[in-house]
Amino acid sequence: MQSYAAGDTVYIFNPYDRMYTHFIHLPYQEDGQYGTASGNNWGAEENGFSTIENNLTWNGVWWDTQFNQGDMLTFQYANPIQAGTDVFSFTMSENNVLASNDLSNVSVYPNPYYGFHELESARNNKFVSMNNLPQEAEVKIYSLGGTLVRKIEKDDEGQFAEWDLKNQYGYPVASGLYLMRITSGNEEKIVKLALVQETQVLKYY
Repeated sequence: MQSYAAGDTVYIFNPYDRMYTHFIHLPYQEDGQYGTASGNNWGAEENGFSTIENNLTWNGVWWDTQFNQGDMLTFQYANPIQAGTDVFSFTMSENNVLASNDLSNVSVYPNPYYGFHELESARNNKFVSMNNLPQEAEVKIYSLGGTLVRKIEKDDEGQFAEWDLKNQYGYPVASGLYLMRITSGNEEKIVKLALVQETQVLKYY
């Protein structure tokens, strides 16, 4: 309740035991001096109103709250867009996903390979698939003796690459264990592939 006597100030709300936060539509001033463009001090008169009053937006009231120096508040609100008034800007950054050289999730399917698998459309269409590859990658396939069997280079937005189970001369490789050295940028991963070729039976002889 407020008492009133001649000359007293009467408030439409009780100003005591509260903290008030005023949102001012002005560029931030580290010294707190929000004056006119000519550099006047806080509350400088401009056309009958202070610069502060001319730029007030919202007023937040905090009941029975004591703020201390260093306290921080974060406000989240839906800001209405005012045509011809609001100005928005944005920046763009490189897409790190597409540019990634991460090989941690690379795998080979099927592994082990036993003669065929359900994704092959014909007996002469044999392959294993390397999955989760980055956009740019190089795959070198070696025998256990260290001989380079095949090199495959990938540079597209897909995540897959296939090896048709042939060597660099186009001949089918023998059954055995192979090492696949996959590199992308400075990243490297070694995958072991067990390969069992289908028995070849001649229909005519």
